[in-house]
Amino acid sequence: MQNLQDIASRDRDGQRAETFIAQAGALMGGALHQVNQRVEALTSQSPGDARDAMEHLLEAGGKRLRPLLTLLAARAVGGDEGQAVGCAVAAELVHNATLLHDDVIDDGDMRRGLPAARVVYGNTLSVLAGDLLMVTALREAQATGPAEASADLLKAVTDMVEGEVLQLRHRNRFTMDRATYERIIILKTATLFAWCTRTGARAGKGRSEEVAALEKFGHHLGVAFQIRDDMLDLVGDPLRTGKPLGADLGEGKLTLPVLLAIERQPAVLDDVRAIADRGLHRSAGLLARVTQTLRETGSLSRCHQELVLHQRRARASLRAVRPGPVVDLFSAVADALSIREH
Repeated sequence: MQNLQDIASRDRDGQRAETFIAQAGALMGGALHQVNQRVEALTSQSPGDARDAMEHLLEAGGKRLRPLLTLLAARAVGGDEGQAVGCAVAAELVHNATLLHDDVIDDGDMRRGLPAARVVYGNTLSVLAGDLLMVTALREAQATGPAEASADLLKAVTDMVEGEVLQLRHRNRFTMDRATYERIIILKTATLFAWCTRTGARAGKGRSEEVAALEKFGHHLGVAFQIRDDMLDLVGDPLRTGKPLGADLGEGKLTLPVLLAIERQPAVLDDVRAIADRGLHRSAGLLARVTQTLRETGSLSRCHQELVLHQRRARASLRAVRPGPVVDLFSAVADALSIREH
């Protein structure tokens, strides 16, 4: 296991978020191994056809970021990460359930660089597999977590569904404003991040002010993470993101970079509509033109400024948590979400 102080001391060396996630994984190696074993055990208990769809997604990899945040939060407040293993398992199960559902809703063909489970096993099994993962997660939280864990997770899942419904309502309508976008990403992404850090801190028996601070950290980290993801959808490396450039536009979704461009140059909306109408595979020229407009209008830079704002808020929330290398590592993870593709 790597020395915790050595990891934290590299928090300003410009490494990418994935590197910090890998370092945190090395630090939490024993507990994370328990999480993976428990996820595999619970998955193996599912009915055969649904199990195949689950295992297809799980075997494709993933960062395990949400379980890591849960484990680290327990350590940050002076507890043992082993106390948060069950909650970390629940977080990973919920996340994978949403991926199975999202690919069906979005007609997604690729996930983590491989054919989506819906492509291999069909929409029906993917939905049912996601349902089973969600129920299993709630049971795991109730059986192993702090007293509030399962009720809080039920509320988080409800919020995530509300966010999906809100996004679906605006899909292919191109009338969404920034306030609606922010509401969607808070519900769909930040809610689960905040649950992870809050529940991990509770499992580690943190003080109430530490629990509240880490909940706030998770919220702002989740918002920054989603903004980053939305930027990478337009300017990232498909080999790293595991999906084609412009996937959101192909699905008729407006994200922050595009919303900011529309504010400066409304005509770009014509290209955005055309991409959704034609389909992404027939829109390479249009996508290149939209990306160029994002750069010319400064929309990517403005989007990155919004990301940085939430990074700062995430780091500021850590002031209420006892100082230490884990808190330094949390701060480093927030910093590492910056991207240079803009």
